[in-house]
Parts: sequence; structure tokens; C-alpha cells
Amino acid sequence: MSSDNVELVRRGYEHFARTGETDDSVYSPDVEWHSAAEDPGLEVFRGVEGVNQLIAEVRDSLDDYRTEPFEFLDAGEWVVAGLVHRGRGKESGVEVEMREWNVFLIREGKIATVHEYRDRDRALRAAGLPAGAN
Repeated sequence: MSSDNVELVRRGYEHFARTGETDDSVYSPDVEWHSAAEDPGLEVFRGVEGVNQLIAEVRDSLDDYRTEPFEFLDAGEWVVAGLVHRGRGKESGVEVEMREWNVFLIREGKIATVHEYRDRDRALRAAGLPAGAN
């Protein structure tokens, strides 16, 4: 079942890359998305509407926003996805690139929670994997 979890997360990112929109079907209706502790607006986004709000907030500050996954790690009911976010500041015009690792908890075939981390080893530990796991 866990490889199905990786495919679920991958499908969500592939949909976003193609359409620029979230694939609401991959999320539980009561999903919780926890922004990284380092984010200035540390927040929990609740429900599919909250996930869409998060994307809207990012788009309010960045043009040409895109997310490019570079790794997926299977940890049973957990999936770790390494990503690079890219865009251009709307006001500054400066190119922005940020690495992040998202840790997804899958329940009943849907994404139930997401936690963002800037540090890979912290993300791995959160998913129950040893630091440095591949």
C-alpha cells in the first residue's frame, strides 16, 4: 500500500505542474497543511480550501510560481517529498528558489496532513526515517 501513497503524492505534484492548480481529489476534506516553522507567517491551513488558500498566498507574492519535486521517499503511511519552489518576486522581479521537504501522512487513500521542513534530516525524522535515508 505504501507505494500507492508515493504515487498519490506524485500525482498531486504532476497535476499542479500541468495545470497550476491543486488536485483536490488527493486530499482528505479535513486535511491540515502546516507551514514550516521558519515561515514568517507560521500557519496551519485547514481543509482543501486551506490548501488552495496557501497556493493563492504564494501566488500573491510570486510570478511564474512552480514546484519541482526531486525525490520521493516511502515511509509506510508517510511520504517525504523533496521539492524546489521557484518563482519571481512580484514587486522586486528577483528570481527566487527555495528547497523544502514536505512530509505527508496518508489515511484511507488521501493526504491527511502535510508538514513543511527546510531541513531534510528533520523531515526524515518526522516520517520515522533515519537521517540521511535514501
